[in-house]
Amino acid sequence: PILKEANVPAILALSTACLDDASGEYLSRDELRAMAQGGLWSIQAHGHEHVRMTDPVQTRASLETCSRILREITGQPPELFFWPWGVYSEGALQAARDAGFRYTFSTEKGFIRPGTSDFVLPRIGVSEKWGKFRRNVAVFRNPALAAIHSWISPSPSGLRKNGGEPPENH
Repeated sequence: PILKEANVPAILALSTACLDDASGEYLSRDELRAMAQGGLWSIQAHGHEHVRMTDPVQTRASLETCSRILREITGQPPELFFWPWGVYSEGALQAARDAGFRYTFSTEKGFIRPGTSDFVLPRIGVSEKWGKFRRNVAVFRNPALAAIHSWISPSPSGLRKNGGEPPENH
C-alpha cells in the first residue's frame, strides 16, 4: 500500500518454487499476478529454488524453469536475474546470458558507475532497516569510500566484477 500511495515502482525478484507454498508464508500465483498487473511491480527472477548457482547445467535448468513460470503468471519474460546469496561462477554467468537475461545482480553493494561490469551489477537492498539503507547510500555516493568497501568486503562469488581492486597506495 505504501508504494501504491506514493506511486513508487519496485522490483520483486523471487524464487518460483515458493509460490503457492502450503504454509501460506509466500506469495500465491494469484497474488503475484495481481502485483504484476498493478503496474508498480516489476517481477524478476531469483531462480526456481533459492540455491547457490555455480554448476552451469543446474543453473540453466533453474533459470529456464523460473522464467517459464514467471512468464506464465505475468505474461512477461523476466529480464533481470538476482543471484541467490550473490554466488555464481563463470559457467553460471554464461548460462544466464544464454537464458536471455539482460542484467544480473550480485549481493555486492554499490552504485552502477563507469567501469562496473555490464552484466553483473551491484545493488543496495531495501528493507525495514532504513538507517542501514541510508548509510549504504552515503558510502556508495563517495567513490573513495566505495573503493575501500569493495576492497575490504569479500565477494560472495569470489569473482568480483565491480571494481574490487585495492585502492592505490594502500
